[in-house]
Amino acid sequence: MNSREPAQALHGRESACPVCASSIIQPGKSHSRELAGPEDGRIYYVSNVPVTDKDGTTAKASIMYDITECRRLKENLRGDKRLSEGVINSLTGIFFF
Repeated sequence: MNSREPAQALHGRESACPVCASSIIQPGKSHSRELAGPEDGRIYYVSNVPVTDKDGTTAKASIMYDITECRRLKENLRGDKRLSEGVINSLTGIFFF
């Protein structure tokens, strides 16, 4: 389990990034987005959820999923679909399967 802050895990920063979601996290409202890691080019889905402590202070829990492979597979499927549609649309006549 990696308990580093997203700024450190993704960007090697010791402090929050300028576009950090920490400033927009509010009690009762979660925030999710996709980010690209500048060091490795991998794509992450980051979900930030507010957590309220017993004393009423609000902290942020962040969960990061590496979705790089999923994104690559989706792009490959889109390309295959375009290719298949192009071949089918170029056929003349009526075909029965």
